[in-house]
Amino acid sequence: MNAGTGWQLEAWLQTLQIGQPLPALPLWLADNFAVPLDLEESYESTCESLRFS
Repeated sequence: MNAGTGWQLEAWLQTLQIGQPLPALPLWLADNFAVPLDLEESYESTCESLRFS
């Protein structure tokens, strides 16, 4: 959030390809702090826990 100007939203364009793993993208937790979010690992873990795989 910028002081006095409200919220700011940023987006990143990421090309996805069929048959390729999902990318890791930044997950912003604060204005100056981001952690990598591994979408492929998250997807695989969710499918496994829901028994889709």
